[in-house]
Amino acid sequence: MIHINTQDQIPFEHFEKASRDTLKYLNKKFGYGTWMMTRKHEDQWVILQVEGSKYGIDELTTLTWSDSMCSRMVQGEGPRWAPDVDSVPAYVNAPIYQAENIKSYIGIPVCYSDGNLFGTLCAIDTEPVDRIPPDGLETIELVSKLLSTLLQLELQNIDLSRKQMSFLPSQLKDHETGFLNRLGWSLYLEKEESNIRSVGTPVYVVAIDVSQSNQSTHLKDTAMTTLFVSILNGVLHDDGYIARLGEDIYTMLCANKTEEQMAVMVERLAKELSEAQIPVAIGFKKHDYGDNLDATVIAAIKSVRRSLT
Repeated sequence: MIHINTQDQIPFEHFEKASRDTLKYLNKKFGYGTWMMTRKHEDQWVILQVEGSKYGIDELTTLTWSDSMCSRMVQGEGPRWAPDVDSVPAYVNAPIYQAENIKSYIGIPVCYSDGNLFGTLCAIDTEPVDRIPPDGLETIELVSKLLSTLLQLELQNIDLSRKQMSFLPSQLKDHETGFLNRLGWSLYLEKEESNIRSVGTPVYVVAIDVSQSNQSTHLKDTAMTTLFVSILNGVLHDDGYIARLGEDIYTMLCANKTEEQMAVMVERLAKELSEAQIPVAIGFKKHDYGDNLDATVIAAIKSVRRSLT
């Protein structure tokens, strides 16, 4: 039975909605020109959700983490709530202080379940404030921890989705390799686009051209195809998806990899295929948060084709 007086308390559908409503609440309660949910990946600082237009910051803008006040806050060099930024030397010396007119600042860590840093819940304004409201910092710290908890559930669901490829219907798979076909790849790109908007998933796309193998009949042999599939699955594991987009082109979407990890993975892929005597050309492209994933896929394919000319 549905009770009329409970509908406004239905749980959030996903982390992005929870984050947006939280930023709106904090903006209404405490003011400040801009509130943000952010993610740190290596030295990238990705602005996921924004409430407030005073600074004109667009969502999915990528800044430099080491330039930020948040990077200094998590190191304990400055307070989580600085009503007057000019009184905090570590914040005044941050490059972002020189680039933007920031006179007051709030920053709270958002963490993974193991305590490592995911990003920050933060706010900035062009004017200093007189004081920190009673229980203000405690309230925002509690809200941030609640969002961290919701974030873990979201990340677990995303991870589980990537591990369920074997259960997909045959209409979404290439019948020879078991990889995604064009339709399956398109559907899963849409899911990853949503993940990027919600939690800022860092993504690389790898393109593999096997035209040389096909010309020498390597991948027309069932045993060789089985070996090829095994190598690709073993290298990627559960960190993304693999698709066959044409007779000669395969693509891999790799999530949550650092630049160094990607270089190691691509080197391993090339080495194992070479040892199996399967000649291929490999290219890859890091996804730019300002682009759509289709553009990144096209860029990866173009990079591998340039290597063949």
